[in-house]
Amino acid sequence: IGTRLCALWHSAGEPRFRALCRSPKTAAILRAAGYDAVSGDLLVPATIGPALHGCAAIVHLAHGDDDASITATNNLLAAAVHANIGRFIHISSMSVHGPAPTEADTDESTATIGHYGEPYSDSKAAQELAVQVAMKHGLRGLILRPTVVYGPGSPFVRQVVNDASLG
Repeated sequence: IGTRLCALWHSAGEPRFRALCRSPKTAAILRAAGYDAVSGDLLVPATIGPALHGCAAIVHLAHGDDDASITATNNLLAAAVHANIGRFIHISSMSVHGPAPTEADTDESTATIGHYGEPYSDSKAAQELAVQVAMKHGLRGLILRPTVVYGPGSPFVRQVVNDASLG
């Protein structure tokens, strides 16, 4: 999602964004394409602060299925507060409503976020709750919950193409 977002912003003429990439290789590829990209690890707080220098907003796209992703989100939230970032946009997932969302989950006033014994859902729920707590303490934030995300290069699309080619 992040690489695609960079491409969209770049094609729209938005020169003022920086990609923080876990992989130095990905950061190098993005820099070669003309983007401002740095490598860093959200599990290593010392690598986050320099990447945020001069930034007014964060779009948090990192994910994972374990406690490390929750630590990473908490580290990024702490760095955002320390750097006085004006806006924190967290890309969550509709999976925070579990493997079988109900009609109640279509309305924020009745939707529940819980733990369902599904690693991805539970991790995303914990990350989202951390962002909500930070927002209650003054961080200007926004949480978005996409459903199925797919497109060129996504594992989802590759799996469908591979399955189709096998009949």
